[in-house]
Amino acid sequence: MSMQHKPKPAPPTARYLGAGLTWVGSTGLFMYLGSRLDEWWGSKPLWTVVGAFVGGAAGFYYLYRLLIDSSRRSDHDRKTDRKE
Repeated sequence: MSMQHKPKPAPPTARYLGAGLTWVGSTGLFMYLGSRLDEWWGSKPLWTVVGAFVGGAAGFYYLYRLLIDSSRRSDHDRKTDRKE
């Protein structure tokens, strides 16, 4: 007789703080990589700006996916709560 415990979901604040930090981190990382390319190719600030936009877009996509999945999960939870 084994009891399986469901892991506790993270509080929404922690989830959204993590998403925000991921957005900032991806933007910063891609800006850094763009600045390294600019130094290597001597094309300042072209790749730094491109990196900022790519990193910002990647972080925004991650945040968007998190919000959509969170919304679907809460809708599913509400539907299953009504059935019980």
